[in-house]
Amino acid sequence: MTPSKQKPDLVYKFMALIAVVACIALAPKCQKQGSTHPRQTRINSGGDLVPYDSFDRYVRFVYNRRKEISMQPKSKGTKYYYGKRGTYLREHAQFLHEANLEKDASFLVKALGLKKRQFTLDIACGQGRHVHALARRGYSVDGVDFSDHLLALAKKSTDKTLKHRSMFYRSDVSKLALKKRYNRAYWFFSDLANINIPKTLMAISRNLEVGGRFLLDTDNVFRLIRYLHKNKKTDFVFNAQRLELVDVRHGLVIPYPVVPMWREWLNQAGLRIERVMGDYQFHPYTALSPRLILIIKKTA
Repeated sequence: MTPSKQKPDLVYKFMALIAVVACIALAPKCQKQGSTHPRQTRINSGGDLVPYDSFDRYVRFVYNRRKEISMQPKSKGTKYYYGKRGTYLREHAQFLHEANLEKDASFLVKALGLKKRQFTLDIACGQGRHVHALARRGYSVDGVDFSDHLLALAKKSTDKTLKHRSMFYRSDVSKLALKKRYNRAYWFFSDLANINIPKTLMAISRNLEVGGRFLLDTDNVFRLIRYLHKNKKTDFVFNAQRLELVDVRHGLVIPYPVVPMWREWLNQAGLRIERVMGDYQFHPYTALSPRLILIIKKTA
């Protein structure tokens, strides 16, 4: 290993150790002040957002999803879960029904400063719920997802009377190569399992105009560690050296990068972090935040 590669690795390992120590120290405080931060999270429905009663329900969702995926042939996996025969839509029908799409749309408009003359891309759009919510407000929004089934539902529910007819594309996010370049993009509750993050950020950057902005929403690693410290009897283990959540039973890993890691990868893709938030109310990001939300600008 060259000296240039050793330094970032040592920095990340040191930060991981700090994260673990900080979260263990903060666990009692979080328990006492549980009402000061939202007890909700969002599932990866290809971009759709739904509230959860607690993080415990989210972890059970991840576990059930990974269990179903792991039981499928390797060639099917996630594709099967989000496909016509998969259980994704059935499992989350109630949550998706109760999702406040108008509130989500208002958050996107404000966070990204959306303008109706701009072109916006919904990354991992699922059945297009947020695409349609923004399109009804007059915004030009297209969607991309890898699931043929969810994309078919998105196209079927498109309002053909609107001025802008949303387009839906099938693509792996790490291989994104659309003809159109977008002024804005968003990726809600990014599912990072088995994702090559640097390659994916490069692909997203290629589909953005210079000066364009991109919203990335993911879980807060500090919150995850607090949960695992409090709930030790799970099939999940956090690897502090690699910053990964490991599903021990099924051998699956989900990376949990910290902000400096995101910053380095984004810089390599010609992207720069402009703002870091910890929730959908625009509060600053802290160790107690439920989410990690980055507002990113393409600079080159």
